[in-house]
Amino acid sequence: MNFEPPRYACEGMLWFILFFAPAAFGSTEWWSRAVLESLIFGLAAMCALRRDFFSPLNAPLMGFGVIIALGVLQLLQQSPLAGPAGLLPSTLSRPQTLYALLLWAALAALLWSASGILRWEGALRRLAWVIFASGLFISVVGILQRGQGNTAYYGLRPIRNGLPFGPFTNYNHAAAWVVASTLVGAGLFADGFQRYGRVPLSERVAKQILIAFVLGVSVSAVLAIGSRGGLNSLCVAALASAFLFSRSLAGGRPLRLLWGALVLAGGAYVIFLFKHPQELGIVGGALESSAATRVSLYRSGLRLLADFPFFGAGLGTFTGAFRPYQDPAFIEIVDHVHSSWFEIALESGLLGFCVFAAAILKPLAACGRRLTAADLPTRGMAAGFFAALLAFTLHGFVEFSFQIPATAVLAIVLLAAVAALRLSSEPEQGGVRSRRAALAGAFAVLALLSLPPGFSGAGPRLGAPFLFASDTLIAGDKK
Repeated sequence: MNFEPPRYACEGMLWFILFFAPAAFGSTEWWSRAVLESLIFGLAAMCALRRDFFSPLNAPLMGFGVIIALGVLQLLQQSPLAGPAGLLPSTLSRPQTLYALLLWAALAALLWSASGILRWEGALRRLAWVIFASGLFISVVGILQRGQGNTAYYGLRPIRNGLPFGPFTNYNHAAAWVVASTLVGAGLFADGFQRYGRVPLSERVAKQILIAFVLGVSVSAVLAIGSRGGLNSLCVAALASAFLFSRSLAGGRPLRLLWGALVLAGGAYVIFLFKHPQELGIVGGALESSAATRVSLYRSGLRLLADFPFFGAGLGTFTGAFRPYQDPAFIEIVDHVHSSWFEIALESGLLGFCVFAAAILKPLAACGRRLTAADLPTRGMAAGFFAALLAFTLHGFVEFSFQIPATAVLAIVLLAAVAALRLSSEPEQGGVRSRRAALAGAFAVLALLSLPPGFSGAGPRLGAPFLFASDTLIAGDKK
């Protein structure tokens, strides 16, 4: 029996994952994270059964493979709670590293699956609409929730702590998703002026009006969220993407108008920051409380990195590893260092940091160069995906969005989309049927193994750093 899941089933599963991940409270709770990982491995198993499925992202996948292999090596040796590490990879907690490895494996499986799916005809455009719609969902739920006093999720479940927005228990993580969806929607809007050669003018105008309306709601949500990192990453990524987009246009009056608009927008942004330095964390000429606390966390993190420079303290071990190094004046438990990039370096060392940076930045840079090419038929949509991943990357310097399963899923799908824009013309390749069946079986086993930690109580024992991960706020937090 040669069963092959239809393409629409694989693609539909990917779209469902993109809605489930944020809707289930950012997938930070034990049950939601377990279901998310199981869904991802199930998607990978479905893709593996298709003879025409081919994932071309060898370099990024190898990067994730290196980090997973490093985590496996860390399991072989447990190091003391504080003090310099040995010459070989080690971890401060085998259970927490094992639990973190499950999430890293799920993200690698998602990258493999999404990169192949997005090569199918029309899949990239459908992805853009799904991300845009998910951002609208979070925006509407968040605005309504704020209007009702922010007392209950979906008007049903009481809010215990934190400063949530929509289903996310921390508004900064909601900002990462809404900013990305806004930029993807802006790409759809720009692309609407390029590709409607035979579409009736009335239909074209109606679609552009719809996109513009949703963009207005999304931008309103970004402003309502109040995330400094989200707002600044949105502005910088939009300006950078528009600049690269403009380089692909022919000369003439339209180009001069676009350049003029970019100069005015860039100048307005600089003036805005000059008039409102609090958006950079500066109040009265000094760092305000949340920015100052971040600087303290980063300094303490450097002491941790000095003891575990090459291979890190162990995947998933930041909470326990950081306590002996944190500032004694800061008595609260710190579960994240409030920087995705820095936390990856602390847990996987300079090796893991460099590998992860290359996996993200190399496809992003290649897409940026591709935006300047005049022969790219969907430059607007490409610019939207580029800007969304760039914004996520920039926001990651001051927020731990990649450590939140839902936003990590979005980042992985954006990475696959950015790469697909460059690789979609490659021929499809299949594989030996027996090998693909074995791969599908392996993914199916992982899908089953990912469920017990979330429903048996093992999750809280294995993955302490994820306990209310997105609830955590530091004093005066308002990025």
